[in-house]
Amino acid sequence: MKKRKPNPFEKLDRRRFLSSSVISGVGAGVGLALHAPATSAASSTLECEPSASDSLLLYMDLLGKVQSEAFSAAATLITGAARNCYTTLDLLYEKVELLAGELQGRRLRAHVEQMRDAVSLGKAQVQLIRTSPTNVQKTWPAVAASLSLVGSQVNRTAQDLLPPGKITLTPKARQLLAEIMTLVRDFQSVPADTKKAADEHQNRVNEISKLTNEIRDLLFAASSDAADADLTGQASIAQEAKARATRNIDDACAKLEQLRVPADKARRNELSSVDLLVKVLQGTKQSLGAQNARLQQTGQAQFVPASFNASAAVSNSIYSRVQQALNENCPRGTPLRTLQCASLILGPRAYSDLTTRIPLIAGVLVLLRCASGDKANLARALAQI
Repeated sequence: MKKRKPNPFEKLDRRRFLSSSVISGVGAGVGLALHAPATSAASSTLECEPSASDSLLLYMDLLGKVQSEAFSAAATLITGAARNCYTTLDLLYEKVELLAGELQGRRLRAHVEQMRDAVSLGKAQVQLIRTSPTNVQKTWPAVAASLSLVGSQVNRTAQDLLPPGKITLTPKARQLLAEIMTLVRDFQSVPADTKKAADEHQNRVNEISKLTNEIRDLLFAASSDAADADLTGQASIAQEAKARATRNIDDACAKLEQLRVPADKARRNELSSVDLLVKVLQGTKQSLGAQNARLQQTGQAQFVPASFNASAAVSNSIYSRVQQALNENCPRGTPLRTLQCASLILGPRAYSDLTTRIPLIAGVLVLLRCASGDKANLARALAQI
């Protein structure tokens, strides 16, 4: 008899079904582990635990916040250079305005108008970088051309104001003109400095995108390995899957460090997005294979029955306690929201210290919608579970 070739998609389909079951609240092969004796529902003892596999997928949304903060920090490279450039142009415009007030005669004023128009054009172009740093690579050629035009136009106009033996300037006008010439001379390095900052900004953006994609792939792989560790019936295979998931989580945390944003003075005492994600991932790592331990005891994977009634759960069930906390602080504790919330707090629950656990839970609760209620009280209530 010809041996059937294994289908590589069978395991994937199984995981997709199980994960869908968690989301819909019908079953929780991946999302929950359930132990219930063969007695009536009213007297049953339920122990519901979220799965590391689904928690890793839910934490994926925190990666978007980390990426956003890294992009914002990278933008300061170009916005700082643009601000310096704009400040120089603004000062130059101010000097030109003062010079216009000192000069007499229509022809001289016409020269100053040309100078002022050139500086205004430069300010407008640099403002594009200040307001839209993400599009700097597209706008930079036009900005560079404008800044070059500003320098040459102002310098040429200033020279035209001093034809030998024809014009006499007031002492103040001569001083202003000298200051303008100095600014124009110093301005020559500004376009090059701004372009250098623009190139550094683009390189950092590319690096952030690459790191984010790599971290996302590692978390997907860790989630898949965690499912294998939980659902296989063989201890050796479960241990190998757990080791792979652990390595993937550690690699993801190492790459997250490269996305860390230096904290400013106002936020130094706050938990950064990188710190939050690293801590919940490390906490989730500690729960790897927890369901498999129960699987080894019972000999089969346990599922929540489709007719499962949360009200029948005893008071010490994690599911029921999370549901109660939601109903009291962030209603309602529907099956979907309860399972989601239980999975979100899996990583923070690995820390026994409440001073660590509460801010971590408060941090992950940004992923839980709460139209009406108090997330601060919810975080404190969940920290007691």
